[in-house]
Amino acid sequence: MYTSFNTPPPQTMDTIQLLYFSAFAFSIIVCFDILFKLKRPFILKLYLLGISLSVSIASITYSFDENPLKYYYIIVVGKAVLAFCFLNILSTIYFKKYKYWTLIIGILLILVTLFSFYYFVAINSNYLFTLKGQTLIILKRLSYNPPLFIKMTRIIILTSMISTLFYFAYLIIFKFDLNNLYFNQVKNWTIAIASLAFIMFAFYFVPDSLFSNDFVNHLSSIIFNYLVLLTVFYRPNFLNKSSLKIGFGDTFSKSENNPINNLEFINTFFSNCYYINPDANIKDLSNQLNVSSEVLYNYIYNNYSQSFNDLVNQYRIEYFLDIINKPKYHNYTIDALSKEVGFSSRNHLYKPFKKFHGGNPSDLLDAMRK
Repeated sequence: MYTSFNTPPPQTMDTIQLLYFSAFAFSIIVCFDILFKLKRPFILKLYLLGISLSVSIASITYSFDENPLKYYYIIVVGKAVLAFCFLNILSTIYFKKYKYWTLIIGILLILVTLFSFYYFVAINSNYLFTLKGQTLIILKRLSYNPPLFIKMTRIIILTSMISTLFYFAYLIIFKFDLNNLYFNQVKNWTIAIASLAFIMFAFYFVPDSLFSNDFVNHLSSIIFNYLVLLTVFYRPNFLNKSSLKIGFGDTFSKSENNPINNLEFINTFFSNCYYINPDANIKDLSNQLNVSSEVLYNYIYNNYSQSFNDLVNQYRIEYFLDIINKPKYHNYTIDALSKEVGFSSRNHLYKPFKKFHGGNPSDLLDAMRK
């Protein structure tokens, strides 16, 4: 979070650069972890990658350059991207109706950051040397008084960001139902995300004189980078496995009304064996139940703790295990059985079979037919 352009002693700087490089190495691990483990929603994956890459770029810059003035615009924009991602993660997980608001103020944040930086550099060639590393997003001054329009723009954006963050945090902590296991997991994690964002904003208002020690500035930056990466890396495991496109704020809100009748869902999905329909999909079923796809996602997740696709595949596998014991199906091939339970081919059967039963269907059939 902090940087300084007054270089510490050589041995100390070597240690600092090594620590920055270790943060960079960890950030690469985190990026690959997100790419390969997190499924959907894609936008959440994008924001988490944005956080990790922002830390990665800043860390690698400081690990190879003791005085990175020529890269400072990258670091400044990286901080803006970091703040942008923090806020939009909260809106993605909890507050979908505010997603356009957080996108707009986040984009404005990045644009104003770039404009402020290049404006100050253009009118004052020594401006870079006046900057402090605890500069958060919209650049602070030490000896230069910016024009009124820049001051007002910065105040408006900062006020909007901070007030939105406070509002989100208040709802997450005090207003949502805390008795759900999945909510408790994601709640603790998002409180950590919100806390990191609050730290960033808080240090925008800290006087520069309080952080004049270069080593402390660098060390604080490294610690903050690691906290960010650890928070992303240790996200709730069910987020990786879920393919849901839902807002948890709506899912777990006490005021949420459930428009789906349980008996109607059970009759449509289970009694009529909707899951063996080869064209089964969330949109089609939501149309049959006369609700939106998002409402159906939320309903399934709350009641069955899994995604629509997993629910369909689980009961296709159970149906498969049921019919292979019936004489009618004794001579069916794996391909024929796969299509009978709703899969388009045997290749699409194997992965769900292993997930919900274990082993593979061929071995099971061979053992039964000996």
